[in-house]
Amino acid sequence: GTAVQGMVDRMRQLTEDMVREHEQKQKSELNALQAQINPHFLYNTLDIIVSMIENGQREDAVRVVTALARFFRISLSKGRNIIPVKDELEHVRNYLMIKHMRYKNKFSYTVEAEDEVLDLASLKLILQPLVENAIYHGMEFMDGDGEIRIRAWRKDKDLFMSVSDN
Repeated sequence: GTAVQGMVDRMRQLTEDMVREHEQKQKSELNALQAQINPHFLYNTLDIIVSMIENGQREDAVRVVTALARFFRISLSKGRNIIPVKDELEHVRNYLMIKHMRYKNKFSYTVEAEDEVLDLASLKLILQPLVENAIYHGMEFMDGDGEIRIRAWRKDKDLFMSVSDN
């Protein structure tokens, strides 16, 4: 009986170690993806700001710098990967505002969320890659202006977030 109990305890410990290792691997992969997103985006945004300043668009440049600062504040989130939905939506709004300026208003966007979901937990940066794909791939061959719609709502106990384009 003691040997069996010892074996069960050891199996439980090994299972917990595997789960912990898997969670750490997922966290590392997420951090690596987030690190890849930021430098490219920062370079392009700084390029936009320089262009605006050179063209005398100081107010627009200030708006983009402000959005960029807010974008990175949420990107960092004190090292957390789980943030409130309201922060995730603010993050995507800042991203969209910067892209909207970069693409010279070639698309419009709306962000809609039910009040009851704003304080729920979300993975950080879950919407931004989807929005980026909507901009690059959804509007690549469009003749007219693009439209992007971001929604967050709750159904029963589940949180839903969607990104759609025309």
